[in-house]
Amino acid sequence: MARTTISRAEAQDLGLSILNGTKVSIDDDRLAELRAAREARKHTPAPWRPEIYEPKAAIIIAWDSVCAMRNNGDYTHDEFEANARLIAAAPALLEAAQELLVVEHASNFRPTPQFIALARAVAIATGML
Repeated sequence: MARTTISRAEAQDLGLSILNGTKVSIDDDRLAELRAAREARKHTPAPWRPEIYEPKAAIIIAWDSVCAMRNNGDYTHDEFEANARLIAAAPALLEAAQELLVVEHASNFRPTPQFIALARAVAIATGML
């Protein structure tokens, strides 16, 4: 199979985790899939990370964008921090769910209620529902 070398920045933009190096070699078919997925994606790509500021403010940093959160006293500090972590994990969770749906669908299985719930959640997250 043919392979292409891409920059670390593009690899990260495609959602790949890069541990070291400035270039990444990737299978051409997988690269085409990832680029198509990037074009279809409407959200800021991972990684996102939460930054909690005591006691009532947090931001989610996603590339050059920032999402601010404020706790007006409706949540405990632990709930507030957990919400920030969940929001920051959203892109990775969505990607994992999409990959699982593709793998499971390709294996000719019978959809379970859990599979249907996951497919519905992905449809909501991607604006299809």
